[in-house]
Amino acid sequence: MAYPLLRVGASGSQVSKLQELLERAGTSAGAVDGDFGKQTQEAVKAFQRARGLDADGIVGKATWAALDGFEAPKQTQRRLSEGDRFQVSPENQTGTVGKVPSSGDANPFHEQFIRAARAVGVPESWASSPALMKLVEKESGFDPSARNKRSTAQGLFQMLKGTYKGVGMADSWGTQDPYTQAVAGFSYIKERYKTPERAYAFHKSHGYY
Repeated sequence: MAYPLLRVGASGSQVSKLQELLERAGTSAGAVDGDFGKQTQEAVKAFQRARGLDADGIVGKATWAALDGFEAPKQTQRRLSEGDRFQVSPENQTGTVGKVPSSGDANPFHEQFIRAARAVGVPESWASSPALMKLVEKESGFDPSARNKRSTAQGLFQMLKGTYKGVGMADSWGTQDPYTQAVAGFSYIKERYKTPERAYAFHKSHGYY
């Protein structure tokens, strides 16, 4: 696990990663916003004290090594095809790739979308917005590995490499993680269209958004 030295004032995807790991470790830094502020520093210090490390609030090699145990297990990536079935809730409900979800519970990535909404600072209702569901369906068929052969667009929201850079997430372009893609997608929609409804209305008129 190789990550840079982080301290107060740092920002970006690596700080977001740090904040996620701290939350999994039980020392939440609050919102996963990619900004290393005082709250994140205090969470780092609490984590360091709990692990017997020098509690200086600076994330170096020893702290990253201790956080390594809280990484989510890696899963084998497989491109989904229309008609594939997937589990979408604890009740073992299922959905079908390529079909528009009828509700938030039918969104295969509903939990990740909820977390993304919190991280970006938009209403959690975005995670089950009919307009957003239709937009994602049109763009990728809910396939996080979807790629456009004619451009750099990829993922659930089919965002270009330059668009990732525009929302401050250049290092995350190419990821197949639904949560990270949702953070990027929500950030873009919030900045450019304000709401999923406006984004989808533009898409209907222009074929892109």
